Amino acid sequence: GCPFKCSYCYAPHYNTMYGGFELNLRPINDLVEEALAIQERWPVKMIYFQDDIFGFNMPWLRKFAKAWKERVKIPWHCQIRLELTRDTERLELFREAGCTGITLAIESGNDFLRQFVLSRPMPDELIVEGIRKIQKLGFSLRTEQILAVPFSDIRTDVQTLELNTRLAPDLAWTSILSPYGGTNMGAI
Repeated sequence: GCPFKCSYCYAPHYNTMYGGFELNLRPINDLVEEALAIQERWPVKMIYFQDDIFGFNMPWLRKFAKAWKERVKIPWHCQIRLELTRDTERLELFREAGCTGITLAIESGNDFLRQFVLSRPMPDELIVEGIRKIQKLGFSLRTEQILAVPFSDIRTDVQTLELNTRLAPDLAWTSILSPYGGTNMGAI
């Protein structure tokens, strides 16, 4: 589950269909056992957690960090929301548990598009602050952007490039918007 309301995502409609946001957490022991089983079969060097709000629940994250560090002992990369970088403890737990990199979705370098089209009301200051915290702690950084969103043009896409240039991620990944049917963006 995800509590955020991005216009291009299924989560807001999913939450409405099922009575609101509910965080579904996998049991920590299941994650650890799965990682250990993978290690036994393949020469894995890193695990990537594809979850937009990995570590959202701090009590869960504290237990996860301890278990991963003690039992799995291999590096991992995760995806989180920039809003979650406000809590320095979260980032420190990531590092202590073996996280080496973080992916963050910025989506656009244009504040209007972020706020009113993508429904991601993140001012540039929050983005820069979160990115700097991540970089200061030595994580590799991957950003994600969406080009060609409704109401965008070459100027707004260049703003996205300029913001990424200023942030200096290790990798800036970009997609072209293809909105999912049934999402708010898909209705535009």
